[in-house]
Formats: sequence, structure tokens, C-alpha cells
Amino acid sequence: MHITKMLRAAWRALFARASFQGVIVGRGEVPSFFEGTVAKMGLVICDMIDNGMVDAIISTGALMAHGFIESAGKAHFKYRPDMKDEELYEKGYDRVYDTLELERNLDEAEEVLDKIFWAWDTKEEMCSYKLNWKLGEYLHKNFAGRG
Repeated sequence: MHITKMLRAAWRALFARASFQGVIVGRGEVPSFFEGTVAKMGLVICDMIDNGMVDAIISTGALMAHGFIESAGKAHFKYRPDMKDEELYEKGYDRVYDTLELERNLDEAEEVLDKIFWAWDTKEEMCSYKLNWKLGEYLHKNFAGRG
């Protein structure tokens, strides 16, 4: 099966079971709106972009932050309804919908942002596009893999 057909099939299967926070604009198509979480789906989105299936993605900051953390080699975990938020918090986990994130991961992401902000040329304007570009550069220089 051609890679584009495989990705489209995977994408349809994904949305049959879950959705994420953001808007995807496909080639010549009406935008599709989704909400929820996208833990572990970042590479599907990357493949859709790389294969020309998507022209633009409008995303929440949360999706970008968790995608960055995952690309830096950190893990998300599946939440079970029998888990109590208070106990998770005491053990260092944060819950976002049906996903668990270690607080330590968020602390490490903040340290990376701190490095990027302090290195930023104060004469250069900052915007989300440039910030995400800098985050991508950081990942490329410091972590193996596609993320």
C-alpha cells in the first residue's frame, strides 16, 4: 500500500477513536475541527505534513507543549478512571483529560524555554512561529529521532 494511503487509513482510524485540540486544513478541503488529546500521535501529524496531506495546522499551546515534551524523549501515560487525581499529584503526575504527564517533564521543558528566551536577540520580534522554529532547532540539535 502506498504511504499516503496508509497514512490516510491510520488517520481515519485515529479519528474513529479519538480527537485532538486543533484545526487541520487539507488540500482544497474545508477545515476539520477536533478536540481532546493527541498523545502519541505527533508523528502521524508529521507524516501528514511531510506527505502533503495537510496545508496548515492551528493548534493549542497545550498540544505544542506536550508534543515538544514527547519529541524530547519523555513519556505520557494513559489515565485509568480508577486513579485519584490527588494521589497522582502526590506522586508527581499531572492529568490532562485521559493522559498523565510527569511534572518533572514540564519542569525540564520550562528549562529549555528559559535557555531559548535568554538567548533570544532582544531586537528580534518574537512570535509563535519563530518560537516553535527555535524549539524545533533545539530538538534537532539535542535529540535523535523524527520528533
